[in-house]
Amino acid sequence: KGLGKDIDDISFYGQEANPMLYKYCKLFLALNKVETTNINCENVLLSGQYEEIVQVAELPICYDYIITIPIFNSFFNKKLPEDDERWCYGYPDKNIGYAWIQHIIINLSSHGSATIVLDARSLSSRKSKDISIRKKIIHDDLIDCIIDLPNDLLGNQPNPICMWIISKKYKKEYQSSNRRKQILFIDACKLDSTFSDI
Repeated sequence: KGLGKDIDDISFYGQEANPMLYKYCKLFLALNKVETTNINCENVLLSGQYEEIVQVAELPICYDYIITIPIFNSFFNKKLPEDDERWCYGYPDKNIGYAWIQHIIINLSSHGSATIVLDARSLSSRKSKDISIRKKIIHDDLIDCIIDLPNDLLGNQPNPICMWIISKKYKKEYQSSNRRKQILFIDACKLDSTFSDI
């Protein structure tokens, strides 16, 4: 409704590697009368499932809105493919956060935006590869906002977390605006983490 579109005119796609969370997601969407055919139980970083679906339909691989709380470094022990077009800013190596960011950027439409919740170390890693990837993303003016979140917002993640808001629309809509080449930083880490206050 917030998009000004009827629910029947919006297509939802998603992949979830955890079978239990996958079932919860399907149930939640079904209860809200959302079509769940394109929601699948797969590891999105290791299986490009929707690339095949979209190419068959002869449509570009892109989404207008992406929202995700992906798996963090401490829970991911798979080796990512090195020869992959998604790593346009550099191979993410051991920092899985930069794999998620690049995967999402390449799958956004030219006016798309994304919200990604990541380990806060994605902002401060001093490894040379991580710094290089971060600089390139900033140079391309893709980061709209960074929000520092309360530590205990996610029950299964004791480490500090943050939210990256990625947007491609500013590159086109704000070329002559003072919003260009700027990133908004919000410190929300001291807010009460109960859902009634966030």
